[in-house]
Amino acid sequence: MGRAKITMEPISDPKKRKFTFNIRNENMIQKARQLATLCDINVPMILYSDDQETPQIFSPDHDQLKRLIDVYKRTGPEGIKYYALSDYYTDRKIKIEEELVKAKKKNLEAKFPSWFDFLDNCTEAGLRKFAEGLEKKNH
Repeated sequence: MGRAKITMEPISDPKKRKFTFNIRNENMIQKARQLATLCDINVPMILYSDDQETPQIFSPDHDQLKRLIDVYKRTGPEGIKYYALSDYYTDRKIKIEEELVKAKKKNLEAKFPSWFDFLDNCTEAGLRKFAEGLEKKNH
């Protein structure tokens, strides 16, 4: 069986809050290291709590972190793409709608074919005969 869900609200006991922060902080740094190793990317992370005097910085390459901060300062917040949870659902909805349109088109083509494969290899005389047959059915 799974663990009980934790309600997302601030922990009132300062001792428990600090303990939880330290545990989750270590886990975040471990995940950042794994992501950096597995994907061969630089994963800088700045963690700051009101209890700390200075922010905790994690980066395998401090020069890369400085370059990233400089790029951020030059481009500004409007140059950085933020991807929120609502963006994820919007993108997912668009993708599902596109798949639905394709499926509807495929079903329509299966139900009412617009082209017969045997016409691809037909001679001109055969095509004329087929057209005459269609005309006879329309009258």
